[in-house]
Amino acid sequence: MKVITIPQNESEFKSILADGMDLKSATSYYRSFVEEVVDEFALMASLKGNSNIVSYEDHTVIEHKDNVGWDILIRMELLTPLLDHTNTEHPMRRSDVIKLGVDMCKALEYCQKQSIIHRDIKPENIFVSSNGDYKLGDFGIARTVEKTTSSYYT
Repeated sequence: MKVITIPQNESEFKSILADGMDLKSATSYYRSFVEEVVDEFALMASLKGNSNIVSYEDHTVIEHKDNVGWDILIRMELLTPLLDHTNTEHPMRRSDVIKLGVDMCKALEYCQKQSIIHRDIKPENIFVSSNGDYKLGDFGIARTVEKTTSSYYT
């Protein structure tokens, strides 16, 4: 289970109010973040079933009753972040680096078939399963090809 809180804390909220945003605008601003996160889940759900992409199961959005904010509870497979995996008991060997490359290529190939561009490939967005598969996650800035291209008619 992953939990995302928007805004992250009360001081973050107070900071945007201090910068001149009114309560209604601040609420709308943070609600748009919630909507973006939920959109990411829809994208991840469309990729479910690929062994090299983080498997999303479902989510719940809980609005805070006493102040502006939301908790988003995400049920997904339990994985280890790549940097945690390699910094502890698993130094990367040549065979691990090759498997990492192959697994990421498989993930990106599947994304391409689904017309999705990830746009943020980095170690922080790669995870390792208990059986040693490398998985691509964090589709927060991914976009479908239709949203990133435009057509011009003359």
